[in-house]
Amino acid sequence: MKELFVAIFLGGILGLAITSGLVALNNRYKNNNSIVNVTPPKTTASSTTITPKEESKTTISETQNFIDIKTPKANSVFSESPILLKGSTNSNSIVIINTPLKTYTLNSDSAGNFSENIEIDSGINFIDITSIDSQNSEAQQEIMVTYSTAKI
Repeated sequence: MKELFVAIFLGGILGLAITSGLVALNNRYKNNNSIVNVTPPKTTASSTTITPKEESKTTISETQNFIDIKTPKANSVFSESPILLKGSTNSNSIVIINTPLKTYTLNSDSAGNFSENIEIDSGINFIDITSIDSQNSEAQQEIMVTYSTAKI
């Protein structure tokens, strides 16, 4: 019982020391933040002519990057690993597949199709698929699949 009171007493002293230190630091920073009034420079009576610049034209690509996962469907349950992940994106894009076990990097073909056998972990797996096209535009999709090792 005596040890309990000593522990409570020491904890209280330590808490007060930390709190007073934080309050002192807070007050110190409050005092250093003084308000500075800045007056704008006086303008002269001379006139200034401003000539507008020619507008710059920005070219935006008509195609946007996308990902369409054909298989597996989201929330699917599998009894074996690896599984086949198939999908499509823009042609000749870099495709990055992140699973709980491994990261896969591949390229889509000229039609934009890609496929990879991926290892999944037992239980719920969040699979993140990212596509980066030749314009460095990214598209991302996440699907959840479950790998059940239970015998039915």
